[in-house]
Amino acid sequence: MEYLHDILSDDELRTKCPGLAEPVYEFAKYIGEHISKGKLSPKAFCLTAALSIGDIQQGRCGFCIGDSVFPRYLAEHKGEVLLQSPFVLQIIDALTDEEFSTETRRICKETMGWDPPKKPVADNIRTAISDDCPANIVAAVNWWKNTLASPKMDNGDSQMDLFMALLGSSLTRGNTEEAIAKFCEELSKLLCEESKNGRDTFHLDVDYGPGEYLYDAAEKAGVSLQFPCKTNMWITPQKVSVSYGYCAPWEDVWMAS
Repeated sequence: MEYLHDILSDDELRTKCPGLAEPVYEFAKYIGEHISKGKLSPKAFCLTAALSIGDIQQGRCGFCIGDSVFPRYLAEHKGEVLLQSPFVLQIIDALTDEEFSTETRRICKETMGWDPPKKPVADNIRTAISDDCPANIVAAVNWWKNTLASPKMDNGDSQMDLFMALLGSSLTRGNTEEAIAKFCEELSKLLCEESKNGRDTFHLDVDYGPGEYLYDAAEKAGVSLQFPCKTNMWITPQKVSVSYGYCAPWEDVWMAS
């Protein structure tokens, strides 16, 4: 087991654990700055994480003696950080051994209700997609599969702390590996059926709740998921493009060869 202080304070954390939202990295960094410099137990990590949550809620550093400057990012993005904090466990999954990760998850689930899916999602969530499903739809469904495992909640207003907390109150309870797999299976069936009937362009969207296709797939799967707000996806025969979050730039996640 490596020293968690070194792991969570590593400047290359984003490279080692790609694909998480910025609040998760900032939260991990804060924990790394205040945990023991020696080897740490899962119980001690969970305690440090819980104390860090308290600091963020109150906007001050409870670990420090005397005057100290609380991180500006955590103060300005309080709601987002509190909402995304459980996903720090995906960093623990990636950078620690299985025994440490499993015990840490057990304690965090029992004490704080944290239970996010594990990463990498592609290796953990098996989705039954028909062999004759078009490649653009396969790519689109896989994007949602990976995104729903740690959805970014960006509504463009970092000061809406209470709203964001309420929005994400069931974030890690509903977005389980099983629920995501069921949802993606139904989404692929729905889009493939529409494709066979002649539709070749789809708009999948989330405002503060899922649009038609995403909603219908979740209903058929019988699951309640937290979707990333202010997100849009266009699926065409030429490419799959996504705007992930409030006024986020468009990114092509698949293109026809």
